[in-house]
Amino acid sequence: MKKLKSILVLSLVLIFSISTYAQNIQVTGKVTDKDGGELPGVNVVIKGTTQGTITNVDGVYSLTGVSSDATLLFSFIGFRQLEVPVDGQTTINATLEEDVIGIEEVVAIGYGTMKKSDLTGAIASVSNDVLEQKPTTSIESALQGRVAGVQVRTRSASPGGGSSILIRGGNSIKSSVVPLYVVDGFPMEPGEASLISPQDIQSIEILKDGSSTAIYGSRGANGVVLITTKKGQKGDAKVTYSAYTRFEVPYNTYDLTTGEEMATLYDEAQVNKGSAPYFTGEDPKYPIPPTIGEGTYWFDELTRNGFAHSHQLSVNGGTEKSSYRFSANYFTQDGIMIDDDFTRGSLSAAIDSEINSWLKAGLSLTGYKHERNIRSSTSYIFNMFSFIPVYDDEGNYNFNYFPDNQMNDEYPLIYANERTNLNVSERMTGNFYLEIEPITGLKIRSTVGGYIKNDEGYKYVPTTTQAGAKVGGSASLSNNSTNSFLNENIVTYDKQLGEDHKLNLMAAYTRQYRTNISSGMSGTGFTSDKYTYNNIDAAAVPGIPSSNRSKWQLASYLGRVNYVFKDKYLFSATGRADGSSKFGADNRWAFFPSAAFAWRTSEEGFMKSIDDISYLKLRVSYGETGNSDIGLYQSQGLLGTAGYVYGNERVVGVAATRVVNPDLKWETTKQFDVGFDLGLFNNRLFITTDFYHKNTTDLLLDVNINATSGYVSALKNVGSLQNQGFEFSADVKILDGNFKWNVLGNFSMNRNEITKLTDGGDIIVAAGGDKDVQVILSEGKPVGQFIGLNILGIFNDEAEINAYTNAEGGLIQPTAQPGDIKYEDTNGDGMIGGDDVGVIGDSNPDFIYSINSSMSWKNFTLDLFFNGVYGNDLWNVTKYHAIQTDNPRRTLLKEVMDRWTPENTDGTYPRMGAPDRMWAIEDGSYFKLSNVKLNYNVPGGLFGVIKNLNVYLSMQNVFIITDYSGFDPDINTVGNSSVNFGTDSNAYPNPRSYTFGVNVTF
Repeated sequence: MKKLKSILVLSLVLIFSISTYAQNIQVTGKVTDKDGGELPGVNVVIKGTTQGTITNVDGVYSLTGVSSDATLLFSFIGFRQLEVPVDGQTTINATLEEDVIGIEEVVAIGYGTMKKSDLTGAIASVSNDVLEQKPTTSIESALQGRVAGVQVRTRSASPGGGSSILIRGGNSIKSSVVPLYVVDGFPMEPGEASLISPQDIQSIEILKDGSSTAIYGSRGANGVVLITTKKGQKGDAKVTYSAYTRFEVPYNTYDLTTGEEMATLYDEAQVNKGSAPYFTGEDPKYPIPPTIGEGTYWFDELTRNGFAHSHQLSVNGGTEKSSYRFSANYFTQDGIMIDDDFTRGSLSAAIDSEINSWLKAGLSLTGYKHERNIRSSTSYIFNMFSFIPVYDDEGNYNFNYFPDNQMNDEYPLIYANERTNLNVSERMTGNFYLEIEPITGLKIRSTVGGYIKNDEGYKYVPTTTQAGAKVGGSASLSNNSTNSFLNENIVTYDKQLGEDHKLNLMAAYTRQYRTNISSGMSGTGFTSDKYTYNNIDAAAVPGIPSSNRSKWQLASYLGRVNYVFKDKYLFSATGRADGSSKFGADNRWAFFPSAAFAWRTSEEGFMKSIDDISYLKLRVSYGETGNSDIGLYQSQGLLGTAGYVYGNERVVGVAATRVVNPDLKWETTKQFDVGFDLGLFNNRLFITTDFYHKNTTDLLLDVNINATSGYVSALKNVGSLQNQGFEFSADVKILDGNFKWNVLGNFSMNRNEITKLTDGGDIIVAAGGDKDVQVILSEGKPVGQFIGLNILGIFNDEAEINAYTNAEGGLIQPTAQPGDIKYEDTNGDGMIGGDDVGVIGDSNPDFIYSINSSMSWKNFTLDLFFNGVYGNDLWNVTKYHAIQTDNPRRTLLKEVMDRWTPENTDGTYPRMGAPDRMWAIEDGSYFKLSNVKLNYNVPGGLFGVIKNLNVYLSMQNVFIITDYSGFDPDINTVGNSSVNFGTDSNAYPNPRSYTFGVNVTF
């Protein structure tokens, strides 16, 4: 028995000794991200206990007393939690992967930040990793297809060209529909934000619903794009170099008539109109058509393979008390149209410092400069006839082919090579802040920001061009400078009240002003082209100089309350009062409130038994926002100058140009939103859905007034419209092993309707500035409907003309001839007139969608990005002018060869010389593989100096499926008007590009 007791005692001692020995193991290691960057502040905890630590500024941790059979949990906001068994190891290094769903990720919400899980509004976030999947030069292009409810269309694919963005449809007719861009807290113009190097952006948040945009009050109606740039990270200095080279080629063209075909069509039109033909062979310039052959394909003469390259160098690091980041970027691009180029350079610096435990300070500075030289136009491709040779018999350019000057435009090669059209822009932005925390949770932050912009335009048309020869050379200079100042004073209080209550309060006062000064000068008649624009005072005929100065101010009081109860019930409310100098004396101030509620249903006890639902949050919100983008001095009576000649002298007079309207106020959008966020199967499938209804009142429209007042029209608040729609996005982790496959897709639809117009009458405007097709604004109809006469076909013969009669037996088109266009008598009055004009197209899509597939295996990653639009019509102005048979003054499309002739009475197009025109309203639906990117991370770095090396190949505009006949249906050349959204007028060809890039971290 004593022996048994001794054995038991000895066993207990051994077990205790082993246990004590195991608990005294020390584990150390380093935590990094996938790019090898150190991660400070990572929580490292022994699973099942509260024992743990956090990594230091170098990402290093140390834990003592760790059991050899324990498991370590590594967790960090924005990254997936990682579990690693100890298994007796004393050194455990960990690499964390970013959480694709990221419900615990902290995002910008406007004047603050918040965890995604605590959001009550509709806010979408696009991270730097997503932005880098598509090498691009602009923010708008990077956002295309990434967020549900956000429609991006290319305005121009030219070097430095921009894009148009609509968030949940257009809310205005007269005012801009462009969202507000806020860069690191500074509200900026859309064009300014697009100059930021995408490599300098950390994340982009899109605020879509009323509760999230109301904090921006009078500027939030069109949505808000929050851009957060990269800042320094604590730790050793890290140097990153990124570069890529891109080759561009035209991938879609118009099929044009050959020289022989165009000469035939031209003469045919001349004869049908009773004029003499040109191509008779009597003049060597105008041989008979069969001898001309293919002629000149001007697309090949005016395009080339484009080339671009980008270089970005950044340095960031810091200590436990401070961080810094410096970066420099250089980008240059030669477009696919000859002599089109763009160059951009930027420098930025950001420093943040914790001066002591209660005081922080930071400074950021960014400078940009870009030069854009655009001398070619796609209109030249058509405006030059294909039967014109590039060179004459002596080897010189064919400067003037037609003696009666029937060419529409300049000889393009001379114009592109000789003319100067240079735009130079310089910008500087700066922000400085001080933040004090007198007590825990209370922060007082004051920010002072400034923005300086200077744009200069230099143009010279020499005497070697047709236009320059007429006036002895033409030069002009323009300058536009802008200064903007912003002061923000923000107080926030964040407090956990017991276990169940979490409160966040924010109050702020902000003030911003902007001053703009512009001037211009010009002249013609120079003794030498060598002066170009550098010596305008040498002009024989000076132009009329111009100058302008303007200023506006905005003062705002705002506040927000966020309250969370039991981590289940989320409440938020905001209010903002804006006072703007843009509006009438009686309506300078307006108040914009919002409220939202969210229920994190998955935290309820009755949901815990549903294993497949890992996360569920229901949301409902309401908010009011305004649109103040109406131009300056619209409410004030203005005087304008007008010049006239009296007694051989120019006399300048002054007259009233705008009537006073002290009641003018901003357009107001009231938006209701309901949605949910649903995570299934441990968040392997994450769905976000929103339904919204927006009603915009007090629409600003030009209203006709009594001519006896001395004015023709006045700007008044007289209309309203609504947008309502549905958004759906899904993030799916299909595979999550050694081979990972993640798919992110989104789908959205919007329905737009004008609910009120002036006196209920229709408003008709030219589509894209072209009077032949128009856009109608009508109550009960969407904005952006094209109208015109409905074409029934072509009269094949006299019998068809005689058979097209009214109720009394009279001819509906009595002057028609065989081969003319047959129009529909829509109103049934027995004749064709203005009342027969009806809707022939709608620029609003039925829905838009995108699919982003990301597959990775070991160190390889393959990204595929598809996007599409369905159900919209485009007004193809380019094609419209290239199919007209009435008076051909440019090269026509080859399809026009199928025109009516006595031998081809079933032709698709009317006879040459027919007096009427055909439209070019086309289906703009498309499905496109926009981008393919193959990425490789070189494992383990190189030479002990390179921490991370990444190389990639990318291809953009891989293929497109569409019935649209233009260069690309992803186009909107008119710009930021919802009225003309969907117009293609001489669009710049969208190229297919091939990119090779490298990212190196030292």
